[in-house]
Amino acid sequence: MKTVKLQVDGMSCASCAKAVEKALSAVAGVDKASVNFVSKTASVDVQDTAVNEQPLIDAVNRAGYKARLPVHNRETEENRTAQRELIKVIGIGALLVVGWVLGAIKVVPSSVATGLVIVALALAAWPIFLRAIKALLGKRLDADVLVAIAVIAASSVGEFVAAEVAFIMLLGAQLEEYTIRRARRSLGSLLSLVPPTAHVRRDGKEEEVAATDLQVGDIVVVRAGERIPVDGVVQSGMAAVNQAPVTGESMPVDRSEGDEVFVGTLAENGALIIEARRVGEDTTLARIAQLVETAQQREAPIQRTLDRAAGWLVPIMLTLSALVYLFSHDIARAITVLIVACPCALILATPTAVMAAIARAARAGVLIKGGQCLEATARLHTIVFDKTGTLTHGEPEVTHISRFDQHTEAELVQMAAVAEKMSAHPVARAIMRKASALGLVTEDPATFEAHHGRGVVAERNGQKLVVGQTGLMDDQFVAMSDALHTHMDEHHDEGHTT
Repeated sequence: MKTVKLQVDGMSCASCAKAVEKALSAVAGVDKASVNFVSKTASVDVQDTAVNEQPLIDAVNRAGYKARLPVHNRETEENRTAQRELIKVIGIGALLVVGWVLGAIKVVPSSVATGLVIVALALAAWPIFLRAIKALLGKRLDADVLVAIAVIAASSVGEFVAAEVAFIMLLGAQLEEYTIRRARRSLGSLLSLVPPTAHVRRDGKEEEVAATDLQVGDIVVVRAGERIPVDGVVQSGMAAVNQAPVTGESMPVDRSEGDEVFVGTLAENGALIIEARRVGEDTTLARIAQLVETAQQREAPIQRTLDRAAGWLVPIMLTLSALVYLFSHDIARAITVLIVACPCALILATPTAVMAAIARAARAGVLIKGGQCLEATARLHTIVFDKTGTLTHGEPEVTHISRFDQHTEAELVQMAAVAEKMSAHPVARAIMRKASALGLVTEDPATFEAHHGRGVVAERNGQKLVVGQTGLMDDQFVAMSDALHTHMDEHHDEGHTT
């Protein structure tokens, strides 16, 4: 079995998506089809891998919509289309306003003002009529059919208020498209963490290649301040890596030979030589993006309820309009019922909100598995976090200073700050902030040596300064008392870094 992804244009509501799903499911070899009209995408599970995309595209086209394979420059193309549609809506709005103003001040014949309103009505209603005809040919009654009937009925009795309705529908569609594009950009911000190029060693030479050209087994060089372009294993080198976008780890973690690293993470200092194990769509970050996209297509319970309601909305409102006319014999009242019922914002708002919320959460590092899970959060009253140590902002700070000799607290902080002044490690920055808060002056060390993942060794006025973990102390022949070890263990148990 394989999954085929398609872009589908021309859908305007949930019933359109159902029609596309039905058309795709009828193609021989299709096991399951899922269509999301908000993201304008279709995901088709095909039983026979020999089945290509063309029969699926043809089936969608026969249903009255346009299908095509996904394109890499989709955002650019959509932006151009959105700009054209926005200009069109502004133009129609301008025609309406000019027509109303001229009709009110009566400086020109009323036929001129009416003509401008009719032109605006024709331009605004034309795409709605096309979608309505498409729905009727597909034996469906949707919101576009309701709008088309309302426009025709109102226009037939000389009530060009229908132009306002059609314009509002176009304007509402523009707002919905804007929300959808912004949600997709939030998802795209995840993938933007992947650097566009990478430095690779091939045939004994280092060369810069596009990240899309990387292959499994490539030897990738990542220097301080660069993002890692692959999932892989460190072959040599040491660096503090910020993995927050992938693992949620608030503090950079030290990575050295044999450790696993992920695409999109940042080497804050040091350098790494990495063997690529997963590239492109197989990387952890790409799979997270795929999960988010899949989650956006999982309907919330309220969305399924509204989709069912959409199927009954048009028949009910048509029946209600007919009853109003039957009892009142007033065509204006009957048309009013149709016009009031036209906006389908309630049906469109839910899937748009779900998609936007899931994408926004993903940008903040939270993966929500679908509309059902999102809706469930409304009923939460307690949240339990399972995390080593404490929940943090990812910004370490000095919380406690213990003295085991004659030095004062200020002297200890000043010596530590001098030693750490040339380091870019997060712990070093925390010590420097503490020294600044105490108003201490820190000069540059005479010598400085960084031991990645373990600490630093520096010299000041002939005095050797060693700041780091116990392993570095042992290497530098620093004697540590039992009382100090006991004290450190107590702080480690509280989740502190000593």
